[in-house]
Amino acid sequence: MPFPISCVIIEDEPAWRRKLHEQLSQFSELKVVGEAESLDEAFTLIETHHPQAAFMDIKLVGGTAFQLMDRLENRKIPIPTTVMITGFPEYALEVLNKYRKHVVKFLPKPMLENWREKLRDAIDTVTVDLMQKEAKDYFVIRTPESIVKVPFAETAWLEVAPKGKIYLVSDKDEFLVNQTLASFLEAHPHAPVQQISRNFAINTCRIQRVLTVTREVAIEYRGEEKIIGIGDSFYSALMNSF
Repeated sequence: MPFPISCVIIEDEPAWRRKLHEQLSQFSELKVVGEAESLDEAFTLIETHHPQAAFMDIKLVGGTAFQLMDRLENRKIPIPTTVMITGFPEYALEVLNKYRKHVVKFLPKPMLENWREKLRDAIDTVTVDLMQKEAKDYFVIRTPESIVKVPFAETAWLEVAPKGKIYLVSDKDEFLVNQTLASFLEAHPHAPVQQISRNFAINTCRIQRVLTVTREVAIEYRGEEKIIGIGDSFYSALMNSF
């Protein structure tokens, strides 16, 4: 993925817009290519520059970020990977549900304390999202310390562990995935991985046999068989791909 990441700042408050530009300019992996305060200006800015990322408030002059995204989508203009920085936390649920495909981070405003750490975390999240969109034969995982590429061929299964934590199990290691199972699979549409139950998704290239009586599947893992149960609602879809 080419660096620096091109980004825009969309914010209706001039003082905060200047402050955010100053803060983002301290990260060498970013390049701010423009700013906008209104819905119309933001649309033109994105249409012209096609930035990879946007740092955006929800309420804009003449509209909202939601209207901006809808307009971009209707005109078939790529929506940049977005970090929402806003003083309206009541919109968080709507953002993370309806627009979760585009909004990867939601930050409350103002960021008076630990702003560098908060922006660093947001930029790393943007980086992973952009890398995932380009990945053709590997998973991109963000761990607490690093960003890791795991080849599809080395991946055995994904598992939802207690407390909702997601783990990717490969031939070499296990990785904690900082995403939901659904969003992680959606981010890697080229992966030969299929969900077979509420808590498991497997590499279908490793299927050795399907146990039809017990509704289980055997996959190859480190030279041996790993038996995993198949959920009733997932059985037909698995058999169609077997």
